[in-house]
Amino acid sequence: DALNNGWRRIWSYTWVSFLFAFIVGGGFLLFFIPGLIFLIWFLFSQFVVVAEDEKGMAAILRSKEYVRGHWFAVFIRVFVIWLVSAGLGFIPVVGPILSIPLVPFMMIFIKLIYDDLRESKGEIIIHSPSVGARAKWIGAGALGYVALPAVLFVMMGATLTVPLLMLKGMM
Repeated sequence: DALNNGWRRIWSYTWVSFLFAFIVGGGFLLFFIPGLIFLIWFLFSQFVVVAEDEKGMAAILRSKEYVRGHWFAVFIRVFVIWLVSAGLGFIPVVGPILSIPLVPFMMIFIKLIYDDLRESKGEIIIHSPSVGARAKWIGAGALGYVALPAVLFVMMGATLTVPLLMLKGMM
């Protein structure tokens, strides 16, 4: 029964994981701080898919709603567990091996934070996100993927065009 239930949600889970990675990855490409904010807002979206059977952008926005008003508290908790994981990872030779058993602990820890937020917020009603709400978050993620190459192109533009101009003057 559990496998059937899990298999039924696999595509929703995969889609939300893709949206999460796209938006948060684009946020990090927009200079670290937006990525960190998006990461904390949308951290619980996969749990929303599994526990509440929400799909797509509705799960992403529900996660954001759970974090509303508790962003810094969630950040501190996640940061502390990340520091422990990173600290173990830096131990030469055995560090990565010691970090492996910490992964399930981290998942359980984040799930418990989600449960606490869900309990403290009570019933949250999120209407089906409008096209504008969906486009806003996908656009924010896409902006990071466009902005970084654009900034690099502007920075490298002079470096690339001056030799070309010098080559043209030699001909």
